[in-house]
Amino acid sequence: MKRFRFRLQALLDLRSREAHDRELELAAAAGALSLANQELAELSQRRIEASTLAQPREAIFNTMAVRAHYVAKLDADIADLTDRQKRLADEHAQAQLLYAEALKAQKAIEFIRDKREREHHKAMLVAEEAGFDEIRSALHAHSSGDLNNG
Repeated sequence: MKRFRFRLQALLDLRSREAHDRELELAAAAGALSLANQELAELSQRRIEASTLAQPREAIFNTMAVRAHYVAKLDADIADLTDRQKRLADEHAQAQLLYAEALKAQKAIEFIRDKREREHHKAMLVAEEAGFDEIRSALHAHSSGDLNNG
């Protein structure tokens, strides 16, 4: 029996590798976004502590001027990190789209492979059944011939 051979295997391997690479990029983007969110939450908490009259964690606040300068610095850092967070969120969304497209391309090639494999097996079953029909016909002709000769 002829063995099934998928001639687009190299293309499927390429698509699988591309999907894997996109998955890694998506994971990296998600990690960077998560880290930025965590940093932003920490800076926001520091900002709240520094702007209230409660004693902040840092013991550098000897004067109100130093405190005001520190709060302004935190505000600038928060604004920068917010911009970075938005950029990372866009990169994450883009990575999700690229990963979805890569998976779609891989699934399309897999579908073609599976379809061709099913067609191959169906053709092999038809050929096998035709061979069995020939054997049955030959046996039937042979047994009919034996009865006529006896």
